[in-house]
Amino acid sequence: EITLPFPEGSVDSLAGKEAVFAVDVKLLQRRELPELDDEFAQDVSDCENFEEYMEKVKDKLSEKKKEWAVNRRAQLAIQSLLAGSTVTASPKMIATAYEQRVKGMEEYCKANKVSKEYYAVYQMGVSPEYLNLVLSIRAEEDARLRLIYRAVAKQKGLEPTEEEYQAVLDNEAKSLNETRETVEAKYPSIRRLILDEQKRRLGCQYVLEHYTEEEGYVIPNAE
Repeated sequence: EITLPFPEGSVDSLAGKEAVFAVDVKLLQRRELPELDDEFAQDVSDCENFEEYMEKVKDKLSEKKKEWAVNRRAQLAIQSLLAGSTVTASPKMIATAYEQRVKGMEEYCKANKVSKEYYAVYQMGVSPEYLNLVLSIRAEEDARLRLIYRAVAKQKGLEPTEEEYQAVLDNEAKSLNETRETVEAKYPSIRRLILDEQKRRLGCQYVLEHYTEEEGYVIPNAE
């Protein structure tokens, strides 16, 4: 039995008064960790001994750290690109980007069997009540970046080849269980849409391959 006062904010007649809570313990559990030895290494990997296993773990962690650093620098480059750009996207583009963000969130939640609240906290890093606001902000950034990457591709003369177009068209046709010819006949704008997406990708790739880091540079504040 545990004696505790009702917290402030409870029913007025109960706030501050003591109450006895009877707790019936159903189960007690304790985590028992395995010994970190050769047997453990053999159980969880293809290593013969624990020392070999630890070396592999260190290598993996080192690679992850390098990958994180590369991704972090790329994120900063993109943030700088956005903050230093005057490009504005149309409401229609932003709405489309928002729908794609929401669709991606719903697919993630369904695949991982988690709630939108979980997604907000652990994927977006915000409280659930701010999820829609953050999705809207990210959607506008997505739309602006699409325009910026297309502009970069145009300025640098980056054009997808016919072979690259046909490869994407093949994948689209297979997903629809159609032939390339029937897809192009049914969807007259398919070529423009595919080429537009490929130019966006080429522009993005160029930015990530050619950005430079300057000591002391601070990303400008974006409204």
